[in-house]
Amino acid sequence: MQERTGQYGANETLAERFTAAGYATAAFLNNPWLGKSDLGKGFRVYEVYSRAPDEDVLAAGLEWIESPREQPFLAWIHLLDPHAPYSRRAGSAIFYESGYEGHYSEEALSYGMPLAVHDERELDRIRDPYDGEVRYVDELFGRLIDRLTVLGLMGSTSVVATADH
Repeated sequence: MQERTGQYGANETLAERFTAAGYATAAFLNNPWLGKSDLGKGFRVYEVYSRAPDEDVLAAGLEWIESPREQPFLAWIHLLDPHAPYSRRAGSAIFYESGYEGHYSEEALSYGMPLAVHDERELDRIRDPYDGEVRYVDELFGRLIDRLTVLGLMGSTSVVATADH
């Protein structure tokens, strides 16, 4: 396979290809680690947030998508939840119930999940805030799809969803 060389050297990015093809390109990323990489190569707009509310990141991306332009676009909107520390979300009831006397406090789980849990009640409890975060991001994704539909863009837009969770 022949290696391509783009404007920034070897390993041309997808954004470089889209920009070269005349697309408007922007990324709105809620992960500070992504600002320390070469992933921004080729994006005309590359906004990196550090643990901002995902709703704000989505709003910034949608504002850019809705801005007037003649050319087609590539937009990357990266949401960070579900990652610790967890936030209290609708649908997370077990974890936040009063009277809990087990091992996994809200503070302890704010840094991630324990590696081994053998009690089913404890397992349900530590899955609960994560499930709430997943539901929250699912709702935000639905807002994105709804907005693209209202704008009349769904018929000409490819939406790619990926996750590490």
